[in-house]
This record gives sequence, C-alpha cells and structure tokens, in this order.
Amino acid sequence: MAGIGNAWMKDTLEPSAGYKIGTQNSQVAEFMSIYQDILTEVHHKFNALVIMTDYDYFRNGLVEQLINWKNRGMLCANTKPLKHAKLIQSIVDLMNSNEMTIYWKKIRGHSKIEGPDKTGNDLAD
Repeated sequence: MAGIGNAWMKDTLEPSAGYKIGTQNSQVAEFMSIYQDILTEVHHKFNALVIMTDYDYFRNGLVEQLINWKNRGMLCANTKPLKHAKLIQSIVDLMNSNEMTIYWKKIRGHSKIEGPDKTGNDLAD
C-alpha cells in the first residue's frame, strides 16, 4: 500500500495530510498528490493554486507536453501509450471543469537549505 502527503502553506505551514492510494508506484503517488491538491482547492472554492513540487515529469508534462500528448491521442513521441494517461486526463479535466489556474513552482527535493520550501517538502514526503 502506498500513500501520499500534502503540506498546505498559507500564512503559516498547515499540518500535512496523508492519503492511502493503493498502487505502490512513485509516478502514481505524485499524480495522486497533485489530484488531491486540486480537489481540496475545488472543495474550498478557490480558483487559483500554487503547487510547489520537486517532481518535474508532471509539471513539465502539463506545461510543455500536454498539447502534444493530446494531439497524438495521449501517445508519447515514440507512439507508445502515455503511462497513466487516464490519471493525467482526470487531473486536466478537474482543473478545466473548475476553471482552476495552477501556478507551478519547482523546488529542490531533500534540500539542506532551511526555509518554507524545504519544510513543506519534508512534511509532504
């Protein structure tokens, strides 16, 4: 059984939340964490969210590759099926159906530099 952790930052760092997701796979865990972030923001009726992550695959995929993936029918450039295409599409649909604006901030994972980014990443991990 795998799980995910999300740390929420407002004026102060909120306690992290953990969720059981089933499949033991780091990509699924990262995707489910982002999905849960967006779902929580939708529940609170926010329309903008900053996701700070040390995981480049999904952030770069949404920012740089999503149009290409969709134009190819959710296939990679090598014409192989995109891993986790249904989960990625679910996240995109959730963002679009709620007119959610997402801002992505790349942070260093497991950094030794103290600060809110490190603290939040450590709590989420």
